[in-house]
Amino acid sequence: MLSDDFGEMMNQTVFIQPRSGSGTYGATYGEGKNYDCYIERTIKNITDKTGKAAVSSCQVFLDGDNTVGDGDKITIGTANPPILKIEKNYDDVGDAFSVVVYT
Repeated sequence: MLSDDFGEMMNQTVFIQPRSGSGTYGATYGEGKNYDCYIERTIKNITDKTGKAAVSSCQVFLDGDNTVGDGDKITIGTANPPILKIEKNYDDVGDAFSVVVYT
């Protein structure tokens, strides 16, 4: 759960569809839903989910209770950028307080 201060900043939404499998034409996705979030559009050098150097141009901060997979489909506005990496942030007692999706 996000701190109250950060929770107040979550005034944007993204649409996320969970990956459900693979079809003839590529990945297939299940029914999606909107998530409240905070979007930061900053260029960051990161290590992606495969361990390779990558550049993230957008970071989406979600509540720590969300379970987003790196194969899911994220829609930010009208764009569907690839998910480069997902990172969970934990507080001092070990509870997840945010999930960051790097695109």
